[in-house]
Amino acid sequence: YQPIFDYNKNVSGVINVAIDITDKVLARKKIEESEHEIREIKEQLELSIKTGKIGVWFWDVKKDVLTWNDEQKEIYGFSTSEVITSATQFNTLIVPEDLKRIQEDQSAGTKIEHEYDFRIRRKNDGELRWIKSRARNTLDQQGTLQYISGVNIDVTDQVIALHKIQESEERFRNLAETLPQMVWVMNGDGRMEYGSKNWKEYSGVDDVAEAWNYMMHPDDKERLTAYWNQVFAQGKGYQHEVRLKNKEGIYRWFYSVGEPVLDTDEKVSKWVGSLTDIHEQKELEAVLENAVKSRTKELETMNKELENANKDLTSFTYVSSHDLQEPLRKIQSFGSFILREEEKNLSEKGKVYFERMMHTAQRMQELIEDLLTYARVKSGDRIIENVDLNLLLKEVIVNFEEVFVEKNVTIEAENLCDAKVIPFQFRQLIHNLISNSLKFSKQEIPPHIIIQSKIDFGEKLPNNKLLPTTKYCHITFSDNGIGFDPQYKDRIFEVFQRLHNRNEYKGTGIGLAICKRIVENLNGTITATGKLNQGVQFDIFIPA
Repeated sequence: YQPIFDYNKNVSGVINVAIDITDKVLARKKIEESEHEIREIKEQLELSIKTGKIGVWFWDVKKDVLTWNDEQKEIYGFSTSEVITSATQFNTLIVPEDLKRIQEDQSAGTKIEHEYDFRIRRKNDGELRWIKSRARNTLDQQGTLQYISGVNIDVTDQVIALHKIQESEERFRNLAETLPQMVWVMNGDGRMEYGSKNWKEYSGVDDVAEAWNYMMHPDDKERLTAYWNQVFAQGKGYQHEVRLKNKEGIYRWFYSVGEPVLDTDEKVSKWVGSLTDIHEQKELEAVLENAVKSRTKELETMNKELENANKDLTSFTYVSSHDLQEPLRKIQSFGSFILREEEKNLSEKGKVYFERMMHTAQRMQELIEDLLTYARVKSGDRIIENVDLNLLLKEVIVNFEEVFVEKNVTIEAENLCDAKVIPFQFRQLIHNLISNSLKFSKQEIPPHIIIQSKIDFGEKLPNNKLLPTTKYCHITFSDNGIGFDPQYKDRIFEVFQRLHNRNEYKGTGIGLAICKRIVENLNGTITATGKLNQGVQFDIFIPA
């Protein structure tokens, strides 16, 4: 504002000049904002340099003055208080061969930007470290080097990790090349990346992906393609058998295994697998399968023939036994009549002959009856029932009442368990075992028979042929009779096997064979243990 004066020098008016300075104000504000942004960027950059441990340096080439930040000093093993004045202070720390490579590169031309990887020996501890360096040259107008500025990063951990990966891959490849299997690697998209030398030698094709399509048997492609699509979608390992053609055009069977390799996001990054030649095994399986089919057919034929033979034998046994018993009954009947009515007309010698004939006929009848019983045990109806052994024993003892009184027999048998048996057959078994104890008892000592039973798992019972986790009914018959030589423990269960002379102990030699067959009908087992003059024990094991 400017005043206007009149002739008397009094203010008579004002001159006002206004100028639009909007552009200048806006420009100043932009400058202020830019300076603020620059300060923020600088602060962020400095923070990044500190947190990222980035070494920053500047070298005035003409004055040979070097400036480092604290991070650069730490990388090289200097203390932050040390002053770096010359490049020679750190050049001696660079591994000589790396330093030579860098100097040769710098002298080879006038590149503005440089990037090097080199090794140093840190000043404070001599530790070998890997450094990645980026530098930029500043030239004057005449092209003379004035300054070099750059950044350094310690990449030792990354280099070590990379070396480990490379070593691991090298070991994998070396292993893959030495294995007899064909080894392959496929990326996550299903494209083959690597095949071992065995693969290439077998297929005769260098391109692994091409080799796979070329090698696979046409009959396997549709099946395996559908299977692989499912496996790849699920990202799970797989195994299967496949036929592959070799370079001579011959197909062989292989066992193929593949496993996914997951990345940090649990996604499939690769597939690794192998192929094992199982052609001989498959051929052997085919031979064995044909042999089994052939043998099965033979066995079916033999079983049918055996079944027919058993029917014929059963018929023959019944017919023979009845046909044999009829004349025996007549012999016994006529013999008894003659001894009763004609005894006075017979000489003493004749009487002896008649008595011997009657005894022989009696033994013949007993033998026929035992044979019939033995045949019925195997061919009869196998209706298994849950039976109280206490009741079954009482029924049998009734048949021995007179003998028990005569020989002063003692039987210990209380709280016997229930057992799943064929009642009439098991009644026969108990009868035979008690009869056996009475027959082979000591003359001067009254027979003492102990019968016990319990149900338990096979692993807890004294027989290593039993199934460990199956329950059995374990029944024991023991006596104080004459026993037997342990070497005959299996022989006593054979048909017609006798350990004593017929004149010493009566019997047909079939009683224990019948017992064995009864137990085997129940899918059980029976054993005998004993010593001479120390009695015998029979152990019966029946599935419960």
